[in-house]
Amino acid sequence: MATDNTISNLLTISEASRILGIAERTIQRFMGGKKISYHKMGRSVRFSKAGIEEFLKKTRIKSEA
Repeated sequence: MATDNTISNLLTISEASRILGIAERTIQRFMGGKKISYHKMGRSVRFSKAGIEEFLKKTRIKSEA
C-alpha cells in the first residue's frame, strides 16, 4: 500500500515554492515558525503533497459571499 509520503510524492523546497507561488525563503520562514509541515532527512528537507494541500487549507480565508 503506497502512502502519500513515498519518495515520488515528496517535494523539494524549490518544487514547493513553485507550486505555492512563493519564494523559497518564505517557505523557510514558514518552516521556522512551524506553519508548514516537512520531513527532514539529514540535511535534506522535503514536503509531502498532502502537507502542501493541508497548508493551503489552513491558510484559506473564506469569503463572506
